[in-house]
Formats: sequence, structure tokens, C-alpha cells
Amino acid sequence: MKKTTLTKRAVKSTVPVLKKPLDVATPTTPFNWLVIHFVGLFFVNSIILYAVNMIFPQLLVLGTHVISPLMALVSGSALLSLLLVAAMPITEAFQKAQKFTLTTMQWTGLYFILNFIGLWLISRLAEEVGLGVSSWMVAAGLAVVLDCIQAIVISMLMKKMK
Repeated sequence: MKKTTLTKRAVKSTVPVLKKPLDVATPTTPFNWLVIHFVGLFFVNSIILYAVNMIFPQLLVLGTHVISPLMALVSGSALLSLLLVAAMPITEAFQKAQKFTLTTMQWTGLYFILNFIGLWLISRLAEEVGLGVSSWMVAAGLAVVLDCIQAIVISMLMKKMK
């Protein structure tokens, strides 16, 4: 019986490889900034979601037969704000590892993507959270509105904190 030996071939990968591992143990954003961002985003999200529900109640629904509209507003806004604030240190660690910085427009684009994904996922949990969106187009439009107003509020918060 003949023995065969395996040789290693160089395989080219199209997947980007991190230059060094993410260091999430040492955050670059102080905790008090994250708390301030969370509170600011929570109020912005609450006001916008409530206004959209009042103007277009068939497109954005707050509440179920068990969950009150106020509780749905609070839980939906809190989950969306938590997603956005949790993405900040992760993104900053990724930037640090790759040695680049995101511009304001790139942060705004990232927040649009996170708002859209967050709204869509939260609306898929409508029976547990109490916030429902009628279609993905409504979620995309709402993400644009949230993104614009969040960008204004975050820039105002950053100016005040410096």
C-alpha cells in the first residue's frame, strides 16, 4: 500500500483579515459618554416613534392586547438605543485594530444601517416588545428620519461634552 502525503497549498482568501485582534477590553469611549448617548438616543427615539405612531398609526403600531402603548414605546426605544450605543465601542475597537477612523458621513451611514436592522428586528418581536412596523420600506423610511435627527442630537451632545 502506497502512503500519500498531503501538501499544504497556499489558498488565497477574499475575506478581509484583521491586522490585529480586536481589543474590546480597553474601551476608548468613557462610560459616562455612553450613558449620555443612551439617554439622548432614548429620548429622540421615543419622540420620533410616538410622533410617527400618531401621524401614521397604520404603519407603526405601538402596543398589543397585553402590552400598553407606553410600555411598547419605552421598550422599543430602549432596545434600539441599546443597539446603537453597544455598536459604538465595538466600532471604535475595530477602527483601532485597523488603524483608521470613520468620518461623520460613515458614522451616519452606519447608524442608518443599525437603525434599519434594529427596527426590523424589533418589529419581528412585536408580540414581546409591542412595537410593530407594517413593512421593510416603512422601517427604511423611519431609519432615515431617525438617522438624521440622531446625527443632530449626537453632534450637539459631543459639542457639549468637549
